Amino acid sequence: MQTRRLIVIVALAVAAPRAHADEASTLKQQGLKAAQNKNWELARERFEQSYALDPRPLTLFNLAVAQEHTDKLIAARESYAVFLEQAATGESEPFRKLARDAIPTLDKVIPTLRIRATGLAADDRIEVDGREASTAAPIPLDPGSHTIAVRRSREAIAQRTVALARAARDEVELVVPVAVLVPPRVEPRPEPPPRLTFEQPAAPQREHSSFVRSRWFWGVTAAVVLIGAGATYYYLTPPTRDPTRGTLGPGVLPVP
Repeated sequence: MQTRRLIVIVALAVAAPRAHADEASTLKQQGLKAAQNKNWELARERFEQSYALDPRPLTLFNLAVAQEHTDKLIAARESYAVFLEQAATGESEPFRKLARDAIPTLDKVIPTLRIRATGLAADDRIEVDGREASTAAPIPLDPGSHTIAVRRSREAIAQRTVALARAARDEVELVVPVAVLVPPRVEPRPEPPPRLTFEQPAAPQREHSSFVRSRWFWGVTAAVVLIGAGATYYYLTPPTRDPTRGTLGPGVLPVP
């Protein structure tokens, strides 16, 4: 029973590559037919699907030709280069010279774009068609429309669209807005609630109160002065001598 299971597994393992190979072969034939009809978009699609299932060297060469006819020049150059890196066979040898001649031709017709940007900040990022790019050297691109953007904190602050033709050597200049440093917002401290104060009303003043106080003051002062003057006179004035005092009684006149 176990031996039978192994035979089934082996049979399935062998059948799977054959199924993929048959499907890849069908897709390859569809691609060849589309190429003969000059339907290069369909041919490229079918060759890509066939090569993904069964990566044969001649399928890759056919894919490179279809990519070249659909202006996928960068991908075509890569496909030709990978085709030449594979071991030569009797079947692929006649096509290797075509691949070697195609690469320098593509190098001449692949357009390039040099980006010049002024006002870049340290964290600004340049993108071409959503992929990060550099301003150090010309960028090889496929013919067609391309979008160049400068992003600052994920926001596009400068953007341009250019159309490149075959063999174009173009430049584009972007003026980047100067970064403005915004100080952090400081929330004001809440003011304390107002304190409630209650003032007691002043007691009403009676009229002539100052006059009354003034009259009593001066009256007391005058009494004190008079008493002081009398006491001073009494103690400081010397007594008058009477020569007959003590010899005559009270009420008797002295004899001359």
